[in-house]
Amino acid sequence: MIIALIRTVQILSQIFFYVMLVRCFLSWIPPLYHSALGRIIRAVTDPALKPCQKLLGKLRFLDNVPIDFSPVLAILAVEIIEKILVAFLAAFIV
Repeated sequence: MIIALIRTVQILSQIFFYVMLVRCFLSWIPPLYHSALGRIIRAVTDPALKPCQKLLGKLRFLDNVPIDFSPVLAILAVEIIEKILVAFLAAFIV
């Protein structure tokens, strides 16, 4: 049971990574970014990106950088959370 839960956490983390990667690629192609698929992907990823964008917006040295680093920060945060959850759940395996 716990192994299945661990695997589920890992799979969800991988899905998040790939959806975020697709969002990054779609942002380079405006017609796709504004398509139905783009709207769905933005709806899924925006809740994770908004806090990251807010946090990065407070860093003054990134004011003039035209690249949005919030997907990288969101992916790192999800990976860290995944590792913590997996370690916590693995502690229950005897």
